[in-house]
Amino acid sequence: MRLIQINASPPRLPSNASRGVQGTNMTEAGEPLLIGEMMERLGVEPAGGVLPEYALRYAAAEHSCAACASKPACAKWLAAHEVAAFAPDFCPNGDTFFELQYDQHKLR
Repeated sequence: MRLIQINASPPRLPSNASRGVQGTNMTEAGEPLLIGEMMERLGVEPAGGVLPEYALRYAAAEHSCAACASKPACAKWLAAHEVAAFAPDFCPNGDTFFELQYDQHKLR
C-alpha cells in the first residue's frame, strides 16, 4: 500500500480580505463589521455558521451587516448593552438572529 501525503494548510487570503464573523471585523471598505459583537450580545453562537443548516443564514446576515447604513447606531447600541434578548429595531438581521437563537436553543 502506498501512502499519499496531503498538505492540510488552509489557503492564504490576501491581507485585505474580509473574514467576517470568524475572522477580522472589517468590511472591504474598512468599516467595522459588528455582527460578531451583536451575536455575542444575543447569545447566538458565532461559529454556528459552519453547520450546513445555518451556513446560508450566517452568510446572508454577514452580507447584510456589511451593507448596513446603521453602523454608528449599532456601535452605540452595542456599547450600551452587554446582553440582550432581541436585536435593535434598526438591525436588518433582527429576524435572522431571532431564528438562530430559537434554533440553537433547540440544540442544547
